[in-house]
Amino acid sequence: MKFTKAITVNSHDLYPNGTLRPSALLREMLETSNLSAEIEHPSMDELLAKGYYFVVSRTSLSMYADVRKFEPLTVETWAAQIGGAFSYGRCFRLLRGKTPVAAAASILALLDLKRGRPVRAGEVEFHYSADTPLELDMPTHLILPPKDC
Repeated sequence: MKFTKAITVNSHDLYPNGTLRPSALLREMLETSNLSAEIEHPSMDELLAKGYYFVVSRTSLSMYADVRKFEPLTVETWAAQIGGAFSYGRCFRLLRGKTPVAAAASILALLDLKRGRPVRAGEVEFHYSADTPLELDMPTHLILPPKDC
């Protein structure tokens, strides 16, 4: 199951050539995730009150098409099993109708602020929408060329 939010592309979120800035896309995706947490619990405020805080470890983003200013789009987000024992995954898609315009996957860590340590996945109860992880069309690790190139 995925959490969805309708958005409209703002003219200030575009480069002068009319393409969507990746930072604006990530902002919309993260705001949708925060709204999901507010509705599905625990919210970010509730987590902070209990001494926990999410930090983003890594994000992979793929953009498949240009968008136009004032275009209505849908953002989907869901929790997913990505990474290791201390990782919390979150996936996102930006849709034009049913067609993906962009997709992203993030790996987060939940920090215990009192202990100063990450929290093992499963130790804190979440009620967030969850589904299978996205398979993005990009490598998850940077591959460097040989030194003699």
